[in-house]
Amino acid sequence: MSSAGVRIAIAAAVVIFRGAAPAWAADAAPQVAAPQPEAGVAPDNQLRLQLDLAHTYAQDLDMPGYVSFSDLRFVGGGSRLLGAPLALQADARLRLPSDTTTPRRQTVSEAYAALGSAESWRLSLGRQVVRPLGMVEVDGGEIDLKVSSQTTALAFGGLLPHPFTGAVNTQFVGGGIGYDHRSEASNHAGGAVLSFYRGTTDRAFLTQRSYARLSQDLVVSGFAIVDLLAPRGLFDTGTKNGPDLTSFIGVVRYRGVAPVDSNLSVTHTHTVVPNRWWTDFLNERRRQLGYVLDGAEPLGTRVTSMRFTNNVPVGAGLTPYVRVRYDRRHTAAANAAQGVVGFKWAPRFGYADLNYTHRRAFNDDVQMAALGVGMDHQVWGGDAGAILLRSVRRAGGQKVQSIDLRGGLWLALGELLETLKGVHLLAEYDGVLEPGAVIHAGFVQLGYRR
Repeated sequence: MSSAGVRIAIAAAVVIFRGAAPAWAADAAPQVAAPQPEAGVAPDNQLRLQLDLAHTYAQDLDMPGYVSFSDLRFVGGGSRLLGAPLALQADARLRLPSDTTTPRRQTVSEAYAALGSAESWRLSLGRQVVRPLGMVEVDGGEIDLKVSSQTTALAFGGLLPHPFTGAVNTQFVGGGIGYDHRSEASNHAGGAVLSFYRGTTDRAFLTQRSYARLSQDLVVSGFAIVDLLAPRGLFDTGTKNGPDLTSFIGVVRYRGVAPVDSNLSVTHTHTVVPNRWWTDFLNERRRQLGYVLDGAEPLGTRVTSMRFTNNVPVGAGLTPYVRVRYDRRHTAAANAAQGVVGFKWAPRFGYADLNYTHRRAFNDDVQMAALGVGMDHQVWGGDAGAILLRSVRRAGGQKVQSIDLRGGLWLALGELLETLKGVHLLAEYDGVLEPGAVIHAGFVQLGYRR
């Protein structure tokens, strides 16, 4: 970011329709369950169609040219088509540039047909995401077989989309087997995946995701991917073609000592493939200043993080809290740490949160003071916040002071006007203000739901 630049991003997402549907229609869109989303099917009288349109414009006054493009996303699905156990699902994105530098891009995340029932067997063909096996994408087939009331076995195979562009190609081929087990107190899923590139072994990995409620006070969850044929071993020790912990998330939550609520999490990430879509420059700028430590890391980076949060409710909606965090970037032998003390008030009509953070980031020393407030009613709601930041670059002593402002508002228009029944409006603003530089971002959504 230059010292005299202005960046503006404007986004709009419109036309979300959830309406009455014929008896054969149903929602076949994927649902979300931590730490990985799960597939689900809604009742047979539901049809889900969603269209999102967003436009982004960015310009720096010290640089020639500008960035301007529109993103269009379509999501749709239905089941029990034509009175048969047939379902369709589609999720596609299209980027349309209006400048001279942004490339046109289209990506299909899902486009498949499925035959059968989740209660017995199910065969799906097309582009799909195999969620129990670490969100693997495949242009091919998957078969699911119910082996008990709580367990499903699965196998998949076909062409694998290009890992960088997501395009269909014949150079990557793969398959795998796995399982998905669900009960009232636990959820486990995992398996093995093997892929080939131009006829030679490319990648072999094991994946496992688990959630277990061990008691009323203790909950544990975790997710891991272990590559068996990694070019270098764990923590980049120099071992060739050895096992490598590519991704790990472990969380323990304990509430056995009233009124304390404690949460401990450990994560480890080895960035293998970067994000296919653009990284939000507003969030990236925040990360560079030290607002957050998470974010897309450079290809090949290994980072391990440990976080501990302790909430102590004292009554009347008042909760003091403390958070500590430690990060280790193994590839650069760099450490980062932070401590947060805060106070939250959460009455029935909203919340207020005041906190102070001291962070020693990988490259900067950061102090932050933050205030957030919000209100929630039947017809409308909103939130707002501000963060004051002071960041000092350890190499060279460069100092940056900035203000982060945010605000949001939602309004149920149908509760105000009968003619607008089912219509809602959502608007958000976010920005970073620095001496000589300003970043703005806006988001607007108009939707209809019935």
